[in-house]
Amino acid sequence: MFFEKMPPKKKKKPDKAQRSIEALFRDNVTSNTKENYGVTREERGAGGSAEITSDSRSSGKPAEQQQQVKKDQRKCHNNWSKIWPWLSYEGGKMFCLECKKIWKTNSFTVGCQTFKTSSMVRHEAITDHQSAIQSPQLQKHMEVVMKNTQLEED
Repeated sequence: MFFEKMPPKKKKKPDKAQRSIEALFRDNVTSNTKENYGVTREERGAGGSAEITSDSRSSGKPAEQQQQVKKDQRKCHNNWSKIWPWLSYEGGKMFCLECKKIWKTNSFTVGCQTFKTSSMVRHEAITDHQSAIQSPQLQKHMEVVMKNTQLEED
């Protein structure tokens, strides 16, 4: 058969960037010093109960508290309303004025609390928002068509 005569596939060699990433990962996994992780294997004990984070040695706070601080720092920025004119901020939530105007139901009509630019980018891409943006233009076009048909009938 044809398949029996084919040579075996060659293994691809990783490029330089991939090799350096693999080496970095390998170096981090094999080292167990307090300098790298903040806790040595001996301090963790056999159960490995101590939390290993590189940030715990620098700030002295547990990782859970650090995550809470990072989450609390997110907020709606003033310049976002210039980038996305449909965006409104009320009561700690972001809303889409265009979607609310035509009674669409999505995360920005109920109030979005994910203060990331990716949230607005994703919202702009959904069909609800696109139809809400086109709705006023379609209404104007419909009015013009209606006037033209009335003029033609007369």
